[in-house]
Amino acid sequence: MRTAISANSVITVEALAAAFSKSAETDTPAAVVLTVIDQREETARFTIKATSPLSKLMNAYCDHAGMPVSKVHFEIFGEALQPDDTAQSLGLVHGDVIDVVTPDDPES
Repeated sequence: MRTAISANSVITVEALAAAFSKSAETDTPAAVVLTVIDQREETARFTIKATSPLSKLMNAYCDHAGMPVSKVHFEIFGEALQPDDTAQSLGLVHGDVIDVVTPDDPES
């Protein structure tokens, strides 16, 4: 059965993304889009499997920013992230923001 969508219907991109990223077996998203922001408020967005270690995101960000992983650490909600953490284990969802803290960051 097809559902008609009227001209007055509103479907958000987020709703569509959430609907299509659900795995068939569970309500766990197959992937999430996370934003990484540095102290200069420059952002980068990464799509990562919910079950992949965040070390993949950390390495990709550092490659993108041209800095060694050993010189930065990553936080979300004020808590340090570990390389073996996953989006799923931390309950991260589309749009969550990860902060990058570097040694020259005055808040570190």
